[in-house]
Amino acid sequence: MRAIFAEGEMGISDVLPEGVILYVEGRSLFVRGADGRSLSVYDALGRCVYRTDNHHAMSIVLPAAGVYVVRLDNNAVRKVVATN
Repeated sequence: MRAIFAEGEMGISDVLPEGVILYVEGRSLFVRGADGRSLSVYDALGRCVYRTDNHHAMSIVLPAAGVYVVRLDNNAVRKVVATN
């Protein structure tokens, strides 16, 4: 399998914006320091499982154990793995 990106596009960045903290405990995703930003979470099939345009510090319960991509604003910033 090979990923091809258009000019100027990048894959998933593992660098969070300054002040943003993101971590998973079990199936709970915690995002801190992203207040006022749009936040989306996608499962491994590309389905959006969570979205908000004005995020405030909270935990998000992911629907199942698995791999998720977290987007902050319009950038894929982190791949996370939720466990049971």
